Amino acid sequence: FSPERSFLHSVKAYPENIEVTSTRTYASGNYVLTGEYNSSIILLSKKPMIARALDDRVGFFGVSPADYTTYDADGHVRNQANIWRWHMEPKPEDRARYFAGELVEPAKPIVFYIDPATPKKWVPYLIAGVNDWQKAFEKAGFKNAIMAKEVAPADTTFDINDSRHNVMVYKASAIGNALGHSLEDPRSGEIIESHIQWYHSVMEVLYKWYFVQAGAIDTAAQKPQFSDELMGQLIRFVSSHEVGHAVGLRHNWGSSSTTTIAQLRDRKWVETHGHTPSIMDYARFNYVAQPEDHVTQSGIFPRIGDYDTWAIEWGYRLMPDTLTAREAQELLNKWTTEKLASDKRLRFGIGDDFTSKYPQNQREDLGDDPVMAGTYGIKNLKLIKKNLIKWTQVPGASYDRTADIYKTLVDQYDWYIKHATAYIGGMELKPDNNTEGKEIYGYEPFYKQKKAVDFLNRELFSTPEWLRNNELYLLSNTDFSSVEAIQKRVLQQLLDQKLFNKLRAAEKSEGNMAYTLPVFLNDLYQGIFSEVIKGGEITANRRFLQKIYVNEITALIPALSRSDGDSGSLLKIQAKSLLNSCKSGLKNRKSPVERAHLHDLAFRLDDALNRQLRIAEITEKIISK
Repeated sequence: FSPERSFLHSVKAYPENIEVTSTRTYASGNYVLTGEYNSSIILLSKKPMIARALDDRVGFFGVSPADYTTYDADGHVRNQANIWRWHMEPKPEDRARYFAGELVEPAKPIVFYIDPATPKKWVPYLIAGVNDWQKAFEKAGFKNAIMAKEVAPADTTFDINDSRHNVMVYKASAIGNALGHSLEDPRSGEIIESHIQWYHSVMEVLYKWYFVQAGAIDTAAQKPQFSDELMGQLIRFVSSHEVGHAVGLRHNWGSSSTTTIAQLRDRKWVETHGHTPSIMDYARFNYVAQPEDHVTQSGIFPRIGDYDTWAIEWGYRLMPDTLTAREAQELLNKWTTEKLASDKRLRFGIGDDFTSKYPQNQREDLGDDPVMAGTYGIKNLKLIKKNLIKWTQVPGASYDRTADIYKTLVDQYDWYIKHATAYIGGMELKPDNNTEGKEIYGYEPFYKQKKAVDFLNRELFSTPEWLRNNELYLLSNTDFSSVEAIQKRVLQQLLDQKLFNKLRAAEKSEGNMAYTLPVFLNDLYQGIFSEVIKGGEITANRRFLQKIYVNEITALIPALSRSDGDSGSLLKIQAKSLLNSCKSGLKNRKSPVERAHLHDLAFRLDDALNRQLRIAEITEKIISK
């Protein structure tokens, strides 16, 4: 912190808070950062709100204050995790009606104000995104519990930094994002205020997402610029998602796994239920539906779904006043167990680390079968890529934006590859009826892992020539290298000791039911070296992949030579088999490049297999001298 380059702008006092605006400068070496900040000093209530304990079966954010008034038998201080939620109570005169099951208005509804700087044409959609949560709160017993409003033009005292107000803040920024921030009382988890940030350039992100995911099935997406209505509905979806965070909900990346592939393609079903039970999942748009399914935007867009409604009911429905705290918790726990047992669509799957180790809890995925979802997704991408320039190019403009959208298309393809790859060596989450609806984990079954490897061999390692766009390559700075980078990353990810260890652990646990390391290595080997084994042209891209494969296993062989596990032994056997295949493959090869390639692979393999022996021979000769 550099005090000499920092100063106060203003200090404003309100009935419950003080707002301090300042310019602060931070410096470290030659790096200097200066920014304008607003700090809020808020008076907390004398009596904390009644807290609700966090339950990992329902996805709420939580706060874990240390309770120094209690401790365990071994002397450890207890940390009671409580959910984040607004203090929502009926008016005193409506309390009896509430517990009788009538819908009542809360004493203090959640109100979001729209930043006056927001472009006017987007305001109705932002408001709709907030108001869409009203039905969820009705399940908790409250009507008109949440809403958005514009700031009255005559209100000259309104300040978006005043923490008494919840605000959807507009950021005129090139950043393509939106954030649902909130501030909580650490004693109880009560949400005190929320400022949702939405950046102007999130619209460019939304355009790209919708184009590459829905462009094949929605003609409204087949344009270089969307209509205001379509973009407005996209903004509405983002608004709803961020409001979900603002009322306490975490991402639910497991929600999409509860929908079958058949349901995603069933127009009537998906338009009735939505493609995912939670808008808090990172499941954007229905990329599984095919043009012949005739699914409309109702079945393409995400929406506030069954899980979201259940989560709000779970977090905000009040327990009867007649119950003790222990009785209320027991009732809540019993209710949760029964609800989750009766409806799999209420599943919560944690996944905020961007690399969830559970394949069912992935971001950007759809459905219960990633291989089939990816297969349909790729089919749609092929149609979009075929029409990419036609649908995105503005006459007379440069091709830079079209090239950027092409990169987004490749990124979308990459997500399909990632979703399948995660199943290889992955852990499967299954409900356990003996643990009150909680999930236990096991290893992904044989057929799912083999299916994933077959998918990678077919859609990634067999050169995806359909992704080439030579016309666009000549008109822009794009090329096929981004696809090759995906191939290299995935192959290196598969030929990794950590993955080998997972497969070995699965075999020890599951026995013959497991997808074993020998089977995996053979499946991958058969796919990568099919031309070497069976004959056929070895293209430049396939030579590239085969060299990566050999480089990876020859680097692993020395590292695993002294290991007491089986991975090193299996790799040596495969290296010897591949060495023999390369030698025999030379017999009928006429192409100088292919012959040189096979000679090179054989040399690398022979060197790796015999390096230790040669070192020993050289050492012996030196000693004998």
